[in-house]
This record gives sequence, structure tokens and C-alpha cells, in this order.
Amino acid sequence: MRKILIRLFIFSIPVLIATSTLEGLQRWLPDNYSHKKALIEAQAGEIETLILGSSHGYSGINPDSLDGKAFNMASAAQTIYFDMFLLQKYIDDLKNLKTVILPISYPSLGSESNRSPGDLDRSYHYAVYYGSREFINVLAPRLYSRVSLFTTKESVDRTYDYYVHGTPLISFKDNGWREIDSRRGRIDINGRSTAKMHDYYYGEDLVAVNTERIREMIRLCQERDIQFVLVSLPMYESYSSRIRSDRYDLMLAAMNQLSQDHHVPYYDFTCDERFRKSDFFDSTHLRTKGANKFTRILNEFINPDRHKIAETPTKNEGI
Repeated sequence: MRKILIRLFIFSIPVLIATSTLEGLQRWLPDNYSHKKALIEAQAGEIETLILGSSHGYSGINPDSLDGKAFNMASAAQTIYFDMFLLQKYIDDLKNLKTVILPISYPSLGSESNRSPGDLDRSYHYAVYYGSREFINVLAPRLYSRVSLFTTKESVDRTYDYYVHGTPLISFKDNGWREIDSRRGRIDINGRSTAKMHDYYYGEDLVAVNTERIREMIRLCQERDIQFVLVSLPMYESYSSRIRSDRYDLMLAAMNQLSQDHHVPYYDFTCDERFRKSDFFDSTHLRTKGANKFTRILNEFINPDRHKIAETPTKNEGI
């Protein structure tokens, strides 16, 4: 037995060294969450406009096309809960903040981070990097190990890509915006599958909860004399024509009610006909060309005294 234990110990040494090395590398290598956290904290005193939201705002609103210093704090599948959490966390550190932009898309009010496996995984990144304790198991290994957080395969891939291929691990610019120059294949097919996925995970019981979270965000801003802007970004017709009209109308009703109750603007560009196929990366995300186009239009609405007001966004009567 003693010999077996010695052999096991000797065998485990290289495994422990490899595991410890991989863990250390993941803590040193950059990733989207740690890098965005570092950026907003470094620029906190300069930021005048904060953009929140999910991937639609992440790729669709370019801070450089807005007046003043802006930062895009949106992220893939970032739910309204985490928009609220991040605003609460940073609002008092952003001493020069004048405007908060919250993009709201068709699935936003019916989404929660514990409703789909991928979104639940992201909750642990907010826990590790920002200190959130919502939707997580405090005994989960991924809270304490970066290899567990990224998974072993992804950790190995990240290390190999970074050191061997020199592949950047950050997918956004220093202003927080994800620039997309390419376009995903068949946008018509993508619209069908994306609409189906959004409806599958949509929870109607969450609408009131998320509406109240937005109301709390508005309150936080208005207490500090910060302008709050609600906006729905353009979607390609292959998606917008397939979403459920009752849920779309529910989103409009909730946003218009918030706008009326708190005197905040809401702009709905979901079916704006100025945006063509060439403006989109896929059925729900703008590529660089479309993002710059959209942000310039939005900027005119947010700052009407400085700019000529653009044409009012139009609703697709087919929804």
C-alpha cells in the first residue's frame, strides 16, 4: 500500500504542475469580462454616456458616434438584472455621467439569467469579476477556479491561441464596443431560428419583474439628474416578421408606460425601414456599417439641441 501511494503521488506531481500552470495562465490572460471591468474603472471619471444592454447594443451602438465620452458596457446575453446590477455598482463612480442608454429588444422583458444554460454560465463571470451573487451556487468550483469557469478545453484553447497563434482574446475596442465587419451566412434562415430560440426561452412571468428593474434604474438616474434613454434597435425583417405580435406589443406597452410615468424617452427602431440587409451581421445584430448609421441617428434624438432631428423611427405594420 505504501508503494502504491508513493507511485500515485509521483504520478500526480506533473498533473498538479500542469493544472496549476493552466490555472495561473487563465488568471493572467485577458478575457472580455475582466478587460471591460478594467476599462470602465480606468475611464470612470471621463464617461458621460453609459450604454448597457445585451449583444444588440454591444455591437449596435458605437460610443465614438455619440457626443462626448461614451462607453459601451453591454455584453452578450446581458439580462436586465445585470444591467441594473452594473448600474448600481458603478453609477456613483461615474462622476461625469450625464446619460444612460438602455437597449430593449423583443426578448428582453422575458429573459432571466437562470432560464437557459448559456446565460446561467455567464452569471458566474459576473460573480467572479463584478461580485454578483445572483443565480449562482456559492459552492460551485467555477467561482474559485478560472479553469472551471472557462472549462478545461476552452482554457487550453485560449492558452494555445494566445501564445502560439497570437490570437487576441478580447472581442471589443477600448470604448467597449464590439465592431463586426463581416456578415453571417444566410440571414433569412438565421432570422427564423433566432426568433424560435427567443420565444422558447421567453418567460411571460418575468415581464413585470424586468419592468420594475428598469423603473429602479430610471429612479437611480433621475435622483442624480442623469438622462435615461430607452431604445429598441433595428432588426432584420427575417426576424421581425416572425416574432409574436402579442409579445412585441407587450414590450411597446411596457416601455411607453415607463416613458409616460417617468418622462423618459423611448425610441423604437425595431422595424425602421432605413436599415437594409447590408447593415446587418445577422438577423438581430448590426455590423459596423449599420452600427455607425444607427448610432448617428440615435445621437440626434438624444441631443436634439445640437443636431437636426432625424426621421422618426417607423413600425412595421406586419408585426
